[in-house]
Amino acid sequence: MTLDTPDALARLRAAAPRPGQVPQGPGWHRLRTRADLRFLDPGLEGWETTRAVLSPGPRHSPSGSVD
Repeated sequence: MTLDTPDALARLRAAAPRPGQVPQGPGWHRLRTRADLRFLDPGLEGWETTRAVLSPGPRHSPSGSVD
């Protein structure tokens, strides 16, 4: 099949996943206030880095030096 096939659009639409078939993660949120921290999910990869960036005190770079 190519896009020149007469029923290409219908075939593509039939093959597309239906709503709810593709899992979606939480949306992206800008952290502007302390209340916005409720959107952070400790189960996601990178949580420790995010927490370190948001914590007061010296920040350590990936190389181990203190910024």
